[in-house]
Amino acid sequence: MKKFYMWDSSEKFRRLDEYPREAGDFIFNEISTSIQEVKHLWKPFPFRFEDKKKRISDFPYLNPSLFAISEQALVVLKDLIAAYVEILPLNIENSDQVFYALNVIQTYDIDVSRSECYIDTDAVRVYAFPDDVLPQAPIFRLKKIISSCLTKTYISEEFRKIVEANKLKGLLFDEEMKYRIGNNEGPSKDHAVEENKISPLPPEKIHTLRKMKSSLEFKHYPVTDIGPPITKKLLDAFEKHLPRALPDDYRDFLK
Repeated sequence: MKKFYMWDSSEKFRRLDEYPREAGDFIFNEISTSIQEVKHLWKPFPFRFEDKKKRISDFPYLNPSLFAISEQALVVLKDLIAAYVEILPLNIENSDQVFYALNVIQTYDIDVSRSECYIDTDAVRVYAFPDDVLPQAPIFRLKKIISSCLTKTYISEEFRKIVEANKLKGLLFDEEMKYRIGNNEGPSKDHAVEENKISPLPPEKIHTLRKMKSSLEFKHYPVTDIGPPITKKLLDAFEKHLPRALPDDYRDFLK
């Protein structure tokens, strides 16, 4: 069966995540919350590497939704990925190396009714695709959102082999996509997490739980458009996977 890996930049290398508020707002508004071409809107925002003690990799961390790639890496990967991404110039103030940003515009739908969602900060999920047709692109994002997968980008086994064959540094291939074909799951099913899952998650609850999870992570209460009420059973199951209990007034608000 096919293997797909989540794009994950190694923490062992320098991060390319120092940039002005304008750049952050652009990435969030135009890329993180939607999947679209932005080349006509892109500006030469000034980016900077942090932590001079670490080395610079071929895939330095930039943002969960926008990815940095070295010129060397782009040369060997361009033929594979060019049809599925926008290649944007990066203006890096404290490096002479040439890097580009990748805006992934290839998307695939998820069969929400057959996908399973694990409500956890480091969520493990089992995806299902319409008519069991797996993604064909070597790099892609997902159209319909389950839990916190809005900014997740996945790459294929072919992509991985090129990276490893050319000894490119900075990407991890630790998290394989879990997916279902019919009633069978893909090659990386993790039986250890079976008891922690909510399966299947009703589609009408996805938006609500995602907003609640985001609110907890940023330590503020949810806005009033959080969505339909959550049943006590679902709320209790969600709370088990949090680092702390929900405040009573929070629970009352969600009833």
